[in-house]
Amino acid sequence: MRTLRTLPAAVVGRRTYATLAWGLAFVLPLALVLALVFPPAHATEAPPLAAFDYVLETFGPNFPISQGAWYSNPANGIGVGYYYLDIAIPCGWPADKPIAIDLFSPELTRSGASDEARSNGSMATVFELYQPGTPVGPGIAEPGPGAPGSLRQTSYQPSGAQANWRRFYTIAAPAACGTYVLRSEAGDDDGNVWRVRVGFDNDNNPNNTPPARYDNPDGVAGTGDEPVIGVLQSGFKHPRNPNSCLTLFEYVSPGQSQVVFHNFDMESSGTVMYISPNGQSFPGTASARIRWNNGTLTDRGLGDPIANPEPGWWKIITCAGSDTHFVQEGQQGVPAYFQQPPTPRMLVSKDDGRVDVNPNELLDYTIQFTNTANLAPFPLAVPGAAQRLVIADTLPPHTIFQSCAIDAPYSGSCTLSAGVVTYTLNGKVNAGAGGSVRLALLTAPDIPPGPVRNDVTLSYRDDLGNLFLANGSDIDAITAADLSLTKTVDQPRPNVGDLVTFVIGVHNDGPAVATDVAVSDLLPDGLAFVSSTPGAGFYDEATGTWAIGSIPVGGDLQLALVARVAGAAAVTNLAQVSAADQPDPDSAPGNSNPAEDDQASVTVTPQVADLSLTKSASNSLARNGDPLVYTITVMNQGPDAATGVAVADLLPDGLQYQGAQLSQGSYEPASGTWAIGPLAVGQRATLTLNVLVTTDNKVTNTAQVSAAAQFDPDSTPGNSNPAEDDQASVTTPIAPTAITLSSFTAVRKPGGVLVEWATSSEVQSWAFAIYRSADGLRAHATRITAEPILAKGHGQGGASYSWLDQAADAAPASYWLVEIEHSGTTHEYGPVVVMPIGMAVGQQLFVPVAAR
Repeated sequence: MRTLRTLPAAVVGRRTYATLAWGLAFVLPLALVLALVFPPAHATEAPPLAAFDYVLETFGPNFPISQGAWYSNPANGIGVGYYYLDIAIPCGWPADKPIAIDLFSPELTRSGASDEARSNGSMATVFELYQPGTPVGPGIAEPGPGAPGSLRQTSYQPSGAQANWRRFYTIAAPAACGTYVLRSEAGDDDGNVWRVRVGFDNDNNPNNTPPARYDNPDGVAGTGDEPVIGVLQSGFKHPRNPNSCLTLFEYVSPGQSQVVFHNFDMESSGTVMYISPNGQSFPGTASARIRWNNGTLTDRGLGDPIANPEPGWWKIITCAGSDTHFVQEGQQGVPAYFQQPPTPRMLVSKDDGRVDVNPNELLDYTIQFTNTANLAPFPLAVPGAAQRLVIADTLPPHTIFQSCAIDAPYSGSCTLSAGVVTYTLNGKVNAGAGGSVRLALLTAPDIPPGPVRNDVTLSYRDDLGNLFLANGSDIDAITAADLSLTKTVDQPRPNVGDLVTFVIGVHNDGPAVATDVAVSDLLPDGLAFVSSTPGAGFYDEATGTWAIGSIPVGGDLQLALVARVAGAAAVTNLAQVSAADQPDPDSAPGNSNPAEDDQASVTVTPQVADLSLTKSASNSLARNGDPLVYTITVMNQGPDAATGVAVADLLPDGLQYQGAQLSQGSYEPASGTWAIGPLAVGQRATLTLNVLVTTDNKVTNTAQVSAAAQFDPDSTPGNSNPAEDDQASVTTPIAPTAITLSSFTAVRKPGGVLVEWATSSEVQSWAFAIYRSADGLRAHATRITAEPILAKGHGQGGASYSWLDQAADAAPASYWLVEIEHSGTTHEYGPVVVMPIGMAVGQQLFVPVAAR
């Protein structure tokens, strides 16, 4: 029979249970009591001595739900559940040290005037440990007894002995790291108060004082070797004065739009306050009797919602009324801790050492990360090691990835994917430690003006696997330099051979100083480089590049290029800004876009005047002593006016100058120069020369354009080329020829080769002779007519002749005809050729008239 049930009915119920004397609070050894004033550095006891005003409770299924037993009493509308803690063993725990899990007063005890529960001694309290990775929930009874992952289940029978520590389980070295789950359950209507301790022990007696640094082997905070105990499902009791409060820590993960906190059965007494990681307070709701805050007995309801919560460790401060049983759940399914677990506080920063950057420039970033968890004193900071670091660097637009690296002593990998460079670091970063990674980017040639913001996000986790984020950025600036270019030429209509001067001007309208500025101006065909005068930098005539360098805001620079006009065709000389470090807001260097203000061109069109010359003589039969008149006409067929025109007509021997008449200009007989001067398009100039023939020999008089400032498209002044239209000749006097030969043939006939010829006129002709050559060479020809063949024509009359070469053989032969005048002067015609017998009967060659 349970003594509890023999109490008067007026006492049975919540009041009765609320007045139970919790012997544990009074029977602690003196050493534990003294420890209340010395809070431990690590949360390896639950509840820790510093929080002993509030105790953990495990209830049986029949313990009244009005006493905070919501998880185990089926009146919750779900069913019978259990009570869970988690024990996080860090991976930094020394491999040579086992871990002891000790329970204080795991059994119901009867020591003291009143105990945890008054029982008949038959009800046991069960504790069960599950291996890391065992999930808790989603139901309130998961994992259940003997579920997969169970490592140890122990039932502790009620006892009247003094409360003490019991060794529950030892995790052998090397201890597997991870989060273990500790389940507890009580029987019937029992309620049990107990504690748990985790750490290294150097003997098998848990009641001996633990060794130094049993829960922090290296004695240094924030190195990732500190175990942590968290509460998942538990009841709490406040057995002491109402001025004491319970502080729990719960992690709120990043990226949540809302977080909801729950508490149960606080009887609307006391207060609840939520404190964000940055210290902002959010008043909560103390739940009513047998109700969830803003909910019902069976439905958690709205709870206490907080929108857009700051991620990190939140404090839940619960100030319950004296002797109150309640549930402080916080977030459903999230463990709470009596002390803030070791927490890394990473800072990340990045810098490329630059403020202003330019297109096509290499940016070398150093990304530094530091665990600053050791910089603030407890309780503002609980140093912890940062685990599983991942650095994500999002490349700014208009940049090109070059390389990434992780600096020693850290190691890992860095990869590029979808514009994000991800560094995955091995190992941990202890409190106070840090390192760096590097990133090299190239700004694109077309990057626009404006900020170049490179953001980096560092994600890391604490020993419990909770995610934390840190952000950093580096902001450079692409500042524009608005460059414009102008170009002029001093002679847009030069003459071929003239020197022309191009002036290229470059202006910087800012707002930034322009650096590494270059201009391209390669002289086109038709212009020959002579010299350059740059206002700054240097000009390379081979490449046409004017390397300027820097131009200050508002600065102007000029380049003068002197070139010789080498051709008559129109040429366009283009100049454009070909390079600059800074972007230009309204143009792009080197894109050959005439619509942009960094490019300009001028066209040089050389003047062209097509001059032609004709010449005639007044008498084609002039003889020695006859007067003769030459007429020379020069015409300009354009397209431009001609200037500086001159004609050369120096009379040869046999002609005596008598006078001249000119339509313009002047004639100098001694030099034969007719200085005409300008000629408009379509204009003619005429020179008439009066001469006396003073020779019996023929005389050729030539006139040609000797000078003009403009280019002539089909002739060159003064080059004495009779094929050009600016030159003409007349041969005077034009004496009759000895004969006018109408035909001259040689044909094979039976008996020889018949040579025939005919004349249409004969003047002073006496006779003819025939010469033959077997090899076609005149020098080898021999006379084959022993006697002259007398001429039969008279004056302008002609005659026909023939002669049979009976000595001709079958081989080919060439024949020449020689006319002999009365004076002995000879004129020669031919050859004509006969082919060998069997090929052709002969060939005929008409030879033009030969002058006497």
